[in-house]
Amino acid sequence: MTGGLAIGESKYSFTFSQPGAVLNAFGSTATNYALSSQKTTVGFALGAGTEYRIDRNWSMKFEYLYVDLGTVTINTVDIDGVPFRVDYHVRDHIARIGLNYRFDSGPIVARY
Repeated sequence: MTGGLAIGESKYSFTFSQPGAVLNAFGSTATNYALSSQKTTVGFALGAGTEYRIDRNWSMKFEYLYVDLGTVTINTVDIDGVPFRVDYHVRDHIARIGLNYRFDSGPIVARY
């Protein structure tokens, strides 16, 4: 088992285009809207793993880690100028599979 502090950067990007939203003397045009955010957040990580020895020098391992960096809120206005809020939860699931080789040098003996 493992657990601890996690620090990470989250990036959010959203683009919206509404064809024919604005009518003018030249006909209709599209209304474009873009929203982006980049933020460093602090949260936690929890995980577990196991290792299986294949022979004297080789082993296989499996690890799982859950990272939760909380909820990020973006306050903005929409195409019409009406305020709204975007909330998104920043979390990740990480799985690792590995193969390890142990360099066996034998016991260390002090000689004087």
